[in-house]
Amino acid sequence: MNRFFVLLIGIFFFLTASFANAGNDYICAQSDNLFCGKNTTFSPLGKVAGAFQVYNYSFVFGSAQRMSKRVIFLDLSGKLIGIYAVPEAATAIQGSCVIFPFEARTGNSICFKQGELPQVTWLDGEHFELYQ
Repeated sequence: MNRFFVLLIGIFFFLTASFANAGNDYICAQSDNLFCGKNTTFSPLGKVAGAFQVYNYSFVFGSAQRMSKRVIFLDLSGKLIGIYAVPEAATAIQGSCVIFPFEARTGNSICFKQGELPQVTWLDGEHFELYQ
């Protein structure tokens, strides 16, 4: 009986991981600027403006173990809307804005304006461009 229970738990975790990776692979397949692999992490942040899903993405690469960070926006069907390369992961959602851990005076948010992402945004005194 115990072996059967352990087997069921193992199957559950395998299937859960498989479905999560399938979703990540679907996101990665929509852009040549995203890499999926064992060193890739997707962290859902939530929904912004009631119509878009937000994910923090990181990819560790190279022998120096450098990290590339992105914030990814998808519509509710999972279609990629846009990506920003960012210096830090987003921490919260407030209204139609995604908030970052910087001071407001130097730029700490990406905000939808009239249902659209800005082509350029300021975070921590630097500008970042929207791309796919």
